[in-house]
Amino acid sequence: MLEETQKLLDEGGILIALTDVTEGARARQTLIASDQYLRETLEGVPIATLVIDRQHRITHWNHACAVLTGYSAEQMVGKSEQWRAFYGSERPLMADLIVDCASDAVRKRHYGTKYRRSAILDGAYEAEDYFPDLGKERVWASMWCTT
Repeated sequence: MLEETQKLLDEGGILIALTDVTEGARARQTLIASDQYLRETLEGVPIATLVIDRQHRITHWNHACAVLTGYSAEQMVGKSEQWRAFYGSERPLMADLIVDCASDAVRKRHYGTKYRRSAILDGAYEAEDYFPDLGKERVWASMWCTT
């Protein structure tokens, strides 16, 4: 087979290789549909919700989050500046600490006694913090983060 291929190429022939990509295409379509479903679901949630990936980039920023923070999804998605919407200077959100698998000591350094492990979900945390810069009124907000 190799000799025949070489002879074809030596004579100016063209080699065409076909690969069945049906399974990969289906997997890609499923992933796209899943992302669209997540996006539509989060948009309908009346609770400010954001999602970050392992590189701390914002992948989802729902309408309620935009209303609460004043930052639109277009301004935030794809960036690693989620802190900007909540704090006056750069610091990790609880979600960032979860992504980094931060120790209890690190979580405590940033949230003090305002965080706790979830009583309902393993690997999830709850935190409350004060956000004086959100909107016209100062805001206390609860955060739930899970791996």
